[in-house]
Amino acid sequence: MTGLAGDPASSTRLAGQQALPASVTPEQSHTWVRALFEHSPMSVFAVDTRGRFIASNAPSQLQSGYSEAELTAMTFIDLLHPDDLERVAQQFARLLAGEAQQTIVRFRHADGSDVELDVLGLPVAGADGGVAGALVVSQDLTAKRRAEEEMRRAHAAALRAAEVKAGFLATISHEIRTPLTSLLAGAELLGESELDDDQRRLLALMDRSGARLLRLVDDLLDFTRLEGGRATLADDPFDLREVVEEAVGLARDWAAAKDLTLDAAVTDDVPPVVVGDGTRICQVLVNLLSNAVKFTDEGGVRVTVDVARELRPAGRRVVVSLTVTDTGIGMSDEEQTGIFEVFTQVRPSARGGGTGLGLAVCRELVQVMGGRIEVRSDVGAGSVFTCLLPLGVSTLAEVPTD
Repeated sequence: MTGLAGDPASSTRLAGQQALPASVTPEQSHTWVRALFEHSPMSVFAVDTRGRFIASNAPSQLQSGYSEAELTAMTFIDLLHPDDLERVAQQFARLLAGEAQQTIVRFRHADGSDVELDVLGLPVAGADGGVAGALVVSQDLTAKRRAEEEMRRAHAAALRAAEVKAGFLATISHEIRTPLTSLLAGAELLGESELDDDQRRLLALMDRSGARLLRLVDDLLDFTRLEGGRATLADDPFDLREVVEEAVGLARDWAAAKDLTLDAAVTDDVPPVVVGDGTRICQVLVNLLSNAVKFTDEGGVRVTVDVARELRPAGRRVVVSLTVTDTGIGMSDEEQTGIFEVFTQVRPSARGGGTGLGLAVCRELVQVMGGRIEVRSDVGAGSVFTCLLPLGVSTLAEVPTD
């Protein structure tokens, strides 16, 4: 720490030789210095040329664990850690030569513990103009060091806990996904056989429930990878219009089941081929569309894609704006605050559950891709989710088929 006195090398003028206005008497000066000494929140003590304590304020007594009477019977050498003796003796000699000194030292507290101090020593002028002693100002670094160490330990423990959690979730997710995939494949084969209407309704229910569970497992896997920094992104040319069409196609049945409209518009300024991770962008759009349909009972959902010109970076890159707008129930300001946090849901009891992972995964994916996601909403007036994604611009006229 250098905050005690800035640059000690510049403080070479002896304390007591500082210029004072002519109207200030020596008695007034002494009174001011004494008041500062006694009322300073920092530890201050005075020593003579032999290093003997001749005065100490309350913080210095608390810092050392000794009373003023006990300190006046000691020298600062008595308090120094043995390993610091030689270095501090050299600095004290320079201090007596009139040079301010700053250093880190260890004092032995009265209880036997070591106290690490940031110390500034200022030479004090005597009546003859020479050095009569020194004022020493110090700040205890022990508590700061202890707090930093506790923070490091807490951080390490949090990282270990996150690794254990991520490993557990990944293992459980894989264990669920494998048999679930087999069940869904079996249901698909069963659908090709002759079934009556009731059997087909049950099969459709099984298929929807399985698909929902599979999405949950995929969200869990994605979140654990993203949270652990293990997610990998593609950097390939793709047609953003096709990605939007695919996402809307996947969500169309959900919207139709609630008699909602669902459409999309991509403006002409969006390049025909961009470079990035089209699969991940599709995943983000599908999650946003699923969320929009879930919380919309009347009206519809619309996807709009354009180039955010005001955010265009230099070079062959653009920032694309993907917006999902719905006419649903909307959200209050308080609900919007934590909407992208993991396991957070808006009025879950009113909307039949959910894990609160979908939007958290969206945020993590968008951030990993170097973009940002934001929401605007009013209760009863729907919501607008906007993703701003930086993408490369390909020189290709269309995406290669191979």
